[in-house]
Amino acid sequence: MAAHTSAVLIIEHDPLIQSLYTRTLQHEYVVLAAQTVEQCEMHCSRSDLRVVIIEPHRPDGLGAQLLAVLHHQLRERHVPIIVCSVLNAQRTDQDTGIFRYLVKPVSPDVLRQLIVQI
Repeated sequence: MAAHTSAVLIIEHDPLIQSLYTRTLQHEYVVLAAQTVEQCEMHCSRSDLRVVIIEPHRPDGLGAQLLAVLHHQLRERHVPIIVCSVLNAQRTDQDTGIFRYLVKPVSPDVLRQLIVQI
């Protein structure tokens, strides 16, 4: 599938970082955003996702629940999940569904190149 026809779902609570990721990727992908579990479920079920970018360490405490939704809904579709986090809390568990962990700040070029390689 051509990159321009697939979507990137960004789950990021910081509006400045959300905007940076959107500006970085919007010329090559359809960029979707989710802030709630319901929005995440909707995008996962209705969108042709190439990748999901998530910051699981959120002030609202929904990070683990959002990751669980992603894992449940995307596991069979093999959609990679990229964690971009302020914490370097990489898990070694193979069953997490996480493709890559990046520690913030994440360079837009690094993020773009990583998605191209997927």
